[in-house]
Amino acid sequence: MHISLLRSPAYAAHPLGDWPFLPDGMFRPRIDQGERVFNFWFNVGSVDERMGAIAGEAQLHNEKSMTQRFSPSGRGVRPKAFATLSNRRIQITTIKQAQDGQNWIIRLFEPTGQRQKTQLRIAVGKPMRKNITLQPFEIKTLKLDTAFGTVVETNLMEE
Repeated sequence: MHISLLRSPAYAAHPLGDWPFLPDGMFRPRIDQGERVFNFWFNVGSVDERMGAIAGEAQLHNEKSMTQRFSPSGRGVRPKAFATLSNRRIQITTIKQAQDGQNWIIRLFEPTGQRQKTQLRIAVGKPMRKNITLQPFEIKTLKLDTAFGTVVETNLMEE
């Protein structure tokens, strides 16, 4: 394995008229100098297994966690998931109310670079199921009408 983490290019600018390219006393023969800190994690497995998990793992490692401050009693009924997918490689990136204020928008993303099929299951309102195919790296936007139990593909502008 070979990874290039740092580079040290010379400046790619020059004075422009009477505008100096650096304030006096700030010149260094190379840019990007100084201490750098890197963190790594390594996960192993078959290519198929790793390609299926890598996007979700990267998201977990690189996004800050969300904190909620409450202490539920543990009594009551646990709510069902709003939406689930049968294929773990596909990501639900957005669930939001549609611009029209009546429907819901769900965005899916295929992060592996391979054509994927999944079944979207909606448990809120009228239960719905829809079989979906995503092309490599495709973002697919779906509009849900929970009152009528329909799921239709739409564009990113929700038209």
